[in-house]
Amino acid sequence: SAALVELDQSDALRRPACLVSLGCTVEPPGRPDKPRVEHLPRVEPPQLFVEGENDPFVDPHEQLLEAVDSCSDARVHWIAGANHSFEVKGARRPADEIGAGLAPVVAEFVRAL
Repeated sequence: SAALVELDQSDALRRPACLVSLGCTVEPPGRPDKPRVEHLPRVEPPQLFVEGENDPFVDPHEQLLEAVDSCSDARVHWIAGANHSFEVKGARRPADEIGAGLAPVVAEFVRAL
């Protein structure tokens, strides 16, 4: 019936195929005692965390790595030398160029599903 089809479509919208986080805020800078990762293991769909190696919101990296390890299907892709905005010191690029550089990482993850 039409009502059943609508319910199925609505239900599908509430159940994403995956979750991609660009620059996840694990903790406020300088506050490793206040991690924000306790919910991550409860996320059912596969997760990809794209993170800058120099992002102060994921320092120390171990907190994010431990949270990712506790998830059923999650991984981290590190961007060498990048900060929270994926800018790399000494490599000035406009935001749209930075975003275009992240797109293949996300696309590869989604296609693999």
